[in-house]
Amino acid sequence: MGVYLVKQVWRDERGGVYFCVSNDSMFDTTSFGFAHDPNPVGTPFGAAHLTLRPLGGSWFYFSANNDWY
Repeated sequence: MGVYLVKQVWRDERGGVYFCVSNDSMFDTTSFGFAHDPNPVGTPFGAAHLTLRPLGGSWFYFSANNDWY
């Protein structure tokens, strides 16, 4: 996707298609990437600290955390 390497693609049954360009490593539980028509409730990668930023049209930048806090 552009200059980004997409690591995972998920279609969320609650709405949206998510293109994750970075996700969980040993010390980091935050995922981020791009979403088309995302739902405001959460992502397949987690819902804590969810950020959605519009990029234009139905496209958004997202970041989400699967941590408990």
